[in-house]
Amino acid sequence: MCADIPTDPPPSAAPLEIIPGLFMQVAARLAQDLCVEASRTAPLRPPFLGVLALIKANPGIRQGLCASALGFDATTFGRYVDRMVRDGYAERSVPTEDRRAVCLSLTPTGLEALEATEDELANMGDIFRQRMGARDWDRLNSLLVRFLTVHDHPLPSLAQEERLPNDTFPLE
Repeated sequence: MCADIPTDPPPSAAPLEIIPGLFMQVAARLAQDLCVEASRTAPLRPPFLGVLALIKANPGIRQGLCASALGFDATTFGRYVDRMVRDGYAERSVPTEDRRAVCLSLTPTGLEALEATEDELANMGDIFRQRMGARDWDRLNSLLVRFLTVHDHPLPSLAQEERLPNDTFPLE
C-alpha cells in the first residue's frame, strides 16, 4: 500500500461523501442510460427530446437560455438545434427587438415526435417510481428542483406547467 494515500476517511465522513455531488453525478449518468434504453424506439434520443419538451413548454425561448437550462455549452447545443431544424422538428426565428438573439419553436413534426414518446417516457417514469417508491421518487424530484433553485438555475422556472402567455425570457 502506498504511504501517500490515507487509509482512513476523515472523521465522521463516509469515504465517498467527502466528494460533493459524486452520487448526483453517478445518478445522472444512470438516469441518462435508463432514458436511452427506454426510448430505443423513439424517433429521437433523450437529449433531443428534452430540448423539444423545453421548447414546447416555452415557445419562442431563446436558444442560449434553452442551452443553459439543459446544461449544454453553446457549441454543442447549436449542433443539436441545427439537426432538429434540418430534420424539421424545430425552427429558429430572430426577434425584431433583438436581432442578435435566436428564438426556438416546435414544428408540427417536433410535436408529433414528443407525442410519439409519451407512453415510453411514462413507462420509464413508472419504473423509476416502482423501484424507489412513489414517495421517495417525488421527494427526490422535489430535492433536485430545490438544488437547482438555490443555485439560480433556470430550469425549474422554465419547467413550470403553468406559464403565463406573456412571460418573457431574460436577455442572454
